Amino acid sequence: MRVQNLSDVSVNDFGAFNNNASGGISVEGNSTVGLTAWGGLIDVSNNVGFGLYAARADINVLGNVRIANNKVYLAGDSRTPGVRWRGL
Repeated sequence: MRVQNLSDVSVNDFGAFNNNASGGISVEGNSTVGLTAWGGLIDVSNNVGFGLYAARADINVLGNVRIANNKVYLAGDSRTPGVRWRGL
């Protein structure tokens, strides 16, 4: 899911953002995403990019949210971060 340009998106029950050729959830440009897992698991796993990526944006998480096994390879770094936050 890609959220940009002053957008506001809510996931209020359960869902999956898995096995994407890029990241699971990307939020940019003064946008907001709310993940509220009231009905079950929100799963962000096995993506080729970051699980969660935020640049000049807000992500609010409440409930059972799993971020796992996302495959990001940064130049010269063998770690695979599931979350990346960027400022200005």
